[in-house]
Amino acid sequence: MRRVAVLFLALVCLAIPLNSGQTAPQQNAVQIKGIKDRITIRRDERGIPYVEAQNDEDLFFGQGYATAQDRLWQMDLFRRTARGELAEVLGAGPNNIAIDQDKLHRTYGFAQAAEAELANASPQTRATLEAYARGVNAYASSLDPKSMPPEFQILQYSFRPWTPADSLVVVKIFAEALSDTWRLDIMRQAMSVLPTEKRAQLLPEISPIDVLVVGKDTQSKAKSAARIGVRQIDKFYAVEIF
Repeated sequence: MRRVAVLFLALVCLAIPLNSGQTAPQQNAVQIKGIKDRITIRRDERGIPYVEAQNDEDLFFGQGYATAQDRLWQMDLFRRTARGELAEVLGAGPNNIAIDQDKLHRTYGFAQAAEAELANASPQTRATLEAYARGVNAYASSLDPKSMPPEFQILQYSFRPWTPADSLVVVKIFAEALSDTWRLDIMRQAMSVLPTEKRAQLLPEISPIDVLVVGKDTQSKAKSAARIGVRQIDKFYAVEIF
């Protein structure tokens, strides 16, 4: 269970590239209740966040906060996909595609499976998921309707607070994608007859922004795009983003 929870956090935070043109969070300061000590979130030149904390709960809180900064609507889209709630915000879609997706994932029972996993989770796993959810919701609650990601504004709906079970249900989408690849396999086979150069452009395997999984970030901290420092004020902690 713990591996599943950590896998989701890592995938959402690191595996999916930032949208084109998206910039790192700008300097600001907020007060946050629910953390115990100093949290530092540093972003390198690629916008990838590095979270440092003095304890595990604050670490996952910081990761939830940073993930929400980058992908709040994407997170909501994934959990709605897994829970069968797409049509609620997207409508039926062309040829009822959203409704068909909702029916499929409700038939699979992803939401019920996630709730059952949470109920059987160890105290440590539950604490991790709850800390991550608090971080997501701390960032989301700092936004007003005009500063919410544009997708929420265009579709005219609000972000529902993230829950520990949401982190588990999104894993089901990754599992489904990894176990149902026949469409991609057929597409790649169809493109195998193309000249090598054209095929490489359509199906790139490497990118200039690729990073090593093992190694060190060579960018100096002084050039990092963002940094969060935390100091206690009464029962709150002030979070400063630089």
